[in-house]
Amino acid sequence: MDKIPVIIPSPREWNKFSGDLILSKTCQIVVDCSCAEQLAGTAQVLQEAIRAETGYPMPIIHIPEPANGDIFLTLNCSDKELGEQGYILEIDDYIKLRANTVIGIFYGGQTFLQMLHKIPTHVRVPRGKVRDYPIFPQRGIMLDAGRKYWGMDYLYKIMRQMTRLKLNTLHLHLSDWNAFRLQSDLHPGLSASQAYSKSDIASLHAYARQCHITIVPEIDLPAHATVISRYDPSLAFSCEVMSKVCWPGGESGGFTLDYTSPKVRCWIKELLDEFIPLFDGPYFHIGSDEIAEPDRPEQCPGLVDYAKARGYPYITDVLVEWINEMNAFVKSYGKQMQIWNWWERKPHSLTPDRDILINAWVGAGDPSLFLEQGYHVINSPEDTHYITPGINLLPDNEYLYERWSPNTHPNMLGYKLCVWADGYEDEPDEYFETYLHQPLAILAERTWNLYVPSRPLETFLALANKVILS
Repeated sequence: MDKIPVIIPSPREWNKFSGDLILSKTCQIVVDCSCAEQLAGTAQVLQEAIRAETGYPMPIIHIPEPANGDIFLTLNCSDKELGEQGYILEIDDYIKLRANTVIGIFYGGQTFLQMLHKIPTHVRVPRGKVRDYPIFPQRGIMLDAGRKYWGMDYLYKIMRQMTRLKLNTLHLHLSDWNAFRLQSDLHPGLSASQAYSKSDIASLHAYARQCHITIVPEIDLPAHATVISRYDPSLAFSCEVMSKVCWPGGESGGFTLDYTSPKVRCWIKELLDEFIPLFDGPYFHIGSDEIAEPDRPEQCPGLVDYAKARGYPYITDVLVEWINEMNAFVKSYGKQMQIWNWWERKPHSLTPDRDILINAWVGAGDPSLFLEQGYHVINSPEDTHYITPGINLLPDNEYLYERWSPNTHPNMLGYKLCVWADGYEDEPDEYFETYLHQPLAILAERTWNLYVPSRPLETFLALANKVILS
């Protein structure tokens, strides 16, 4: 195989042909007539991007065959190994981009755009054939929007950067101890002064659809809920061991909602009822971790009495019962529920429903327990995949690039970087980019291809800056 083009993430296969193809002002985007409707939106996105690179008009037409120099898009592809996100890009007398799905066409377009961008004239690309597909279906980032409000323009910017790197999952952590970042009609006093309106959510989804990015919303429950109990103190545990915790926001109490209370469970469902329908993706995340410090739940009389009344041998069973009740509620909206791992740290006789998607983070984020039990997992180990400048918890780029071995179990859906704003809640959005760009590019590279890249880390990071900031 010839030397792979210098793009991020590196294509899986590249066979170089002789010479280069030079685009001209007469080039057109030709969409296969048989899939014109399916590819209309993606063709327009590609048209705008190529216009920005070349200055050429690049009209979109629908005919069965392209002419020399054209860009031909088709879903007429029988390569099942490409899956939903793979593509084949052939550059010869014309450019032929084929895939099994629209997403594959979109990603093939991103590869072509990077190849076009790296040449100073922006009109020349090497002739050859790329065959490419990712190893993990989900690759993304989480932004801590509970502690810190991220401006809408910055969220659009992040999605553009994700697109260049073929990252496809944006997890928004929308509540935490200090702020509830969704404007509520039902509970207007709950929302922070800086919060996302329903029209903001609709706009984010519209942009995400163009970028083929899935937004995963999270309302963190039943813990990290100081802002909720401040709004309505009756919702929190009355026992101090569940109310006050060592984590930020828990010093004064009200950190965990009383998930033994039918009233509280009903209130939570009413809250979720307002927001779950706003998000058109397949997931909804409800947190479920750090409910209290170790061994403290056993000291809460209300929890002990509830567990005894239900015949549960362990206090943690009450948390799992609540998780499964919430799962049934989230599923009633046609969504798959996600949670952070936590319940497994204490003895339990109940287990969360197997159709819940586990986000493994604590305990070095070791996903093996959950994978062995049949759960699907998204992995973000806190010691390697957290970006938390406020407590100096940052990724080791050299480790991620050269020594990290991602888990390839069939139930491992993918990996994400988590950007937490602890202690830096008031910093401007751009402040975090210093810490984010390089590990984000490394994550894109390693979760698409798996193998350790052959080019030196310094060379890769220099390329990453050009790709992300272009």
